[in-house]
Amino acid sequence: MDGNKKFGVVDFPIVNDDYKVIDDGMTNIYLIVYDEKGLENISEYQTHLFLDGVFVSDDCVERPKLDKDMKHINIDELIDEQLANDDYNNFYFPNINSTHFEQNEIAKYLSVPLIASARLGTCDMTFECLDSPKYWNCTHDDLNDQGKTMYNIFKEMYIGKEIRILTFVNNII
Repeated sequence: MDGNKKFGVVDFPIVNDDYKVIDDGMTNIYLIVYDEKGLENISEYQTHLFLDGVFVSDDCVERPKLDKDMKHINIDELIDEQLANDDYNNFYFPNINSTHFEQNEIAKYLSVPLIASARLGTCDMTFECLDSPKYWNCTHDDLNDQGKTMYNIFKEMYIGKEIRILTFVNNII
């Protein structure tokens, strides 16, 4: 992995028995803060995150997936999984599947209102977990010491708010 460029406070995976590089592309990691209780104090909400490629996952709730072998699923199970994944995406990007917005409208790709957001890291590779066909996503354990310090500062600054680490991949070069 000497040739890849990494920036930020994330310890990206090492290509080994657990991970492989699946293509050239980018992996971007963001730290976000939001209020799960809703828009009680609208003056706190200062930003939105623009959908940065494909939303992989957050660090707390795993993306829905079928527990069955893909060879043995029926169409209803496949549709249920897609609906669950759409709900997962809509939690952070509520307009992404909306028919009220055209593909070229920016609002389609904006996140829910956020109190704060910061890019923690970027890498010019994307990674797949070898034990399952899914992209790697960043968790608190993947932050280096500086990243954990930054996470803890945000946690102290925004007591009572939700803090998440979001992972995106962008495979369009």
